Amino acid sequence: EGDRWAALNAKVAHSDAPRIMAAAESLLAPYQQRMRESGVWMSHLLIAIGQTAFSFEPVFHWHDDWMPVHARTLSSEARARLVEPAANPAARALVDELRQKLVALFAEFGAASNQLGKTYPYLEVLRPESAELALAVKRALDPKGLMNPGALGLKGP
Repeated sequence: EGDRWAALNAKVAHSDAPRIMAAAESLLAPYQQRMRESGVWMSHLLIAIGQTAFSFEPVFHWHDDWMPVHARTLSSEARARLVEPAANPAARALVDELRQKLVALFAEFGAASNQLGKTYPYLEVLRPESAELALAVKRALDPKGLMNPGALGLKGP
């Protein structure tokens, strides 16, 4: 249907799975009306990773105008079949807000993520020695701060 989606993930011990899912549900409960009004809905991907970890992946969905990546990657058949939705800034803003709240909740659980980058904290959660090492590597490899600026919390010079 051409909807946008934005996934998050939290890797926790199996024993924490029920608690993190319940906490996320409680966190999102007060926003259900706003979600309905702006056309935001959710799905969840739940994965048992061996005997050691559980992956909780809430996914936000909504209709919104297309981004440049859509114009570059959609086949002509898909473009003919799909109608570009109208811009939906209310949904976009709500999804951004709720993702930030869930990321903070996941941090409270000490959850790990396999999507480090610009969404999840990295530098901020390292021990000082590890953070300094990461910054030193960044300075050595990217002295002008041109490669993926801001990713992992690593700022330029």
